[in-house]
Amino acid sequence: MALPLQISLRDRFRPIASAAVQIFGAIALSPLLISSGAYAQSQTPQTLPSAHSQNALPPAEVPYGTSLELSQEVSQGNKIPSTVPTASPVTAGPSPLGAAPKEATALKTASVPPVAPLIRFDDILDGARESVDALGGRAREALDDVGDFLTERGRGLVEAVRDKPAKIRRFLEQRLESLTAKEKVGHLEQLRAAEYGDHWGTTYEVPVVQSSLDTTQAVLQAIAQNPGKTGAVLYALVRGQDLELTLVLPDGEPKQHTFKGVVPALQQANHQLRLGITDPLQADADEYLEPGQTLYKFLVSPFRKTLDRAGVDILMFSLDGGLRSLPVAALHDGRKFLVEHYAVAIIPSFGLLAPDYKPLTNAKVLVAGASRFDDLDDLPAVPVELATIQASWSTVNLLDNKFTLDAIQSARRKDDFAIAHLATHAVFKKGNPSKSFVQLWGDEQLTLDAIASLNFHRPPLELLVLSACQTAFGNDSAELGFAGISVQSGAKSVLASLWRVSDTGTLALMSEFYDYLGTLPTKAEALRHAQLAMLRGETASIEQLFAQRSGFSPPPDLGPLPTKDLTHPYFWAGFTLVGSPW
Repeated sequence: MALPLQISLRDRFRPIASAAVQIFGAIALSPLLISSGAYAQSQTPQTLPSAHSQNALPPAEVPYGTSLELSQEVSQGNKIPSTVPTASPVTAGPSPLGAAPKEATALKTASVPPVAPLIRFDDILDGARESVDALGGRAREALDDVGDFLTERGRGLVEAVRDKPAKIRRFLEQRLESLTAKEKVGHLEQLRAAEYGDHWGTTYEVPVVQSSLDTTQAVLQAIAQNPGKTGAVLYALVRGQDLELTLVLPDGEPKQHTFKGVVPALQQANHQLRLGITDPLQADADEYLEPGQTLYKFLVSPFRKTLDRAGVDILMFSLDGGLRSLPVAALHDGRKFLVEHYAVAIIPSFGLLAPDYKPLTNAKVLVAGASRFDDLDDLPAVPVELATIQASWSTVNLLDNKFTLDAIQSARRKDDFAIAHLATHAVFKKGNPSKSFVQLWGDEQLTLDAIASLNFHRPPLELLVLSACQTAFGNDSAELGFAGISVQSGAKSVLASLWRVSDTGTLALMSEFYDYLGTLPTKAEALRHAQLAMLRGETASIEQLFAQRSGFSPPPDLGPLPTKDLTHPYFWAGFTLVGSPW
C-alpha cells in the first residue's frame, strides 16, 4: 500500500536529525504504537492509552478490516511535530510480547485520519522510502537506519486495538472463508485483545494482523530452544452454532478444523463437566467423564495426531466466551485426562503474553494471606500452607493482620521477589471488574480494577498465585476477569482456582506445586506434575502430606481430616495456569 508524502524543498537541506524526525512522522501517520520489539530486554512497565485519556487514540471511523490510502503534506504550515504527546498511563500488565519501550507513546497528529488494522509496516516503510528520495542520500540512510531499528529490534509495529469486539467478530463471521490461515490468526488475536480491553476499560497492544502468526511462531521457536519445550496455541471461536478451531505450531501453516452445529452440545457438556467435578458430595463419582470426553472430542481430538507428531509439551488454549473457565486439565480422551498428555494453560491471547523466559530456581517468594474473615469462610490451613512454602523457598511473610495493601506495596519496594502467593479469597463476579475482589485482612478488599496498585508490573512479577478463588460459572464478564488477570495484574503468569477447593486439597496441591517449581523448567510443567501426583494417589491423603512435612501438624481448627484420597478432579482440576506457561 503506497503512502504518498510530499516534502517541502527547504527540507532537502536540513540536517539528518530533522530528516529522521520527518521519517518517524511519516510512519506515525497511522495511529499505531511503535514498539522497541518482540525481543527487547527492557522490563520497564508498559504505558497504554486509556479510552478516557486526554491523549487516547481516536476511534476508528471505518469498517473493521478496511485498508486505507493515506497522504500527508509536510510543509511549514503542517509539520509533523518533533515532540510527540505521550499517552496517559493506565493500568497495565507485562509488556505484550516483551515489546514495550520505556514509555509506549501514542504517535499522532491533529490532522491524521483514522487507519484500519490491516496496514502493514513494510508497506509504510516502502512508501516512506519512495517519498523521501528528494532528500538525497543522507535522508535515505537515515530511513534505512530507522527501518533496521524497527525491524531488527522489534519486528516493527504493534497496534492499539480500539475497535469494539462485536465489530471484529462480525468481520470474522462475514469473511472467515475468504481469510488465509495467517490472516485468521491475526484477526483472532485482534478479537481477543479487544474483548479483554473492552472488559478492563483499557487498550492493549498486539502485533498487526499480518505479523501475528510470524511473531507467535518466532516466540514458540525461541521457547523450544530455551527452556527446550515445544508449545502450541489452540484458538476456539464460536461462530453461531459452529465451532472454529485453529492450531498454531512453532512452524508451518496453522491447522484448521470446523465442527458444524455443535455449539449447543459443547455448552451442555461444559455445564455438565462443571457440575460433575465441583460438587464435593460427588467426589467419589465419575459423572465428569462423559462431558469431559465430549469436550475433548470437540476441542482436541482433531489435532491429537498433529500434536503428538510435533512433540508438543505445552498446549495453550485461547478460548471464546463461555469456555474461558473450562477446566481443560480434566478433558478426557476415554483413557486418560488431557493433563496426562500435556501441560496446559489458558491464555487471553498470545499477543498479550510476555515471551521472555526466566527460570525460577532460587526465586524469592512473597507469602501472604489470612486465615480468619468476618464475612467469608475461614481458611484455617493458610498458616500451614504458607509455612510449607517457607520451608523450601526464601520468603517474605505477611499473615493475617500484616496482610494489607500497604504492606504488600512496601514489600514490593523493598524486596525483588519473583513470586507472590496470596492465600485468601479471590472472587470473580459478573459485571464490571470493580465488583470482583481479592480479600485482604479485615474489611479491606482489593478490587480487580485496582489490582495494578500492587505494582507487580514494576518489574513484571513472574508468578502470582491465588489459592482460594471462586469464579462465576457461565458468565462472560467473570470469565474475562479470571482469564485476563495475568495481563491486568502485571504478572506474567497467574495460578488460580476456578472453584473453591477444600482447604486440605489446596494445601496438598500447593505443597506439590512448589516442590516441582524448584526443579522443573516451566510453571505449566510444575502444575502438571502436582496435578498428576494427586491424580495418581502419590499424595494419597492429608495425613500423608503432614507426615511428609516434618515439623508440621494439622491446625486444631482444620476439623476432621478426610479419609478418602485426593485423586478426584474436584481436588486438582480447578487449579489453572493463566498467562505465560513458562
